[in-house]
Amino acid sequence: MNTKSSKLLLEQLDRKLNKSAPPPVGWIYAVRTALGMSRRQLGKRLKVSAQSIKDLEENEASGTVSLNRLKMAGQALGLQFNYSLRPMAGSLQKILEQAAQKTAKEIVERTSANMRLEQQGNSPERLKKAVRDKTAELIREIPAYLWE
Repeated sequence: MNTKSSKLLLEQLDRKLNKSAPPPVGWIYAVRTALGMSRRQLGKRLKVSAQSIKDLEENEASGTVSLNRLKMAGQALGLQFNYSLRPMAGSLQKILEQAAQKTAKEIVERTSANMRLEQQGNSPERLKKAVRDKTAELIREIPAYLWE
């Protein structure tokens, strides 16, 4: 994928990422109780027992529910199923920036170490500028080695 396409994709995905977090008890339990529906009633809609609904809700809250089961339970509650992942750093752009800065520091430090061995050390200010410049270059070009 060329750089222009990947930047456009990155920007589009950043705008689309869902920002709502599930409640600690899970969506199924939260919605079911908000609607005043019993486990038995939801179980009847899904053709399973009330105990199966209890297990489903516990599995969702613990993060071990299957996506298919969550989708089916959501539909039985009249919900549309949406699956999303959200960047821990806040945005995909921030993930890219962090990776670029880390790689830039490694490259500049490696080069700087070689220069010191040759008695050609750089000032801390010059090293910071080199890291900033290399970071900007890596963000612009997004080379494959950025993720190594």
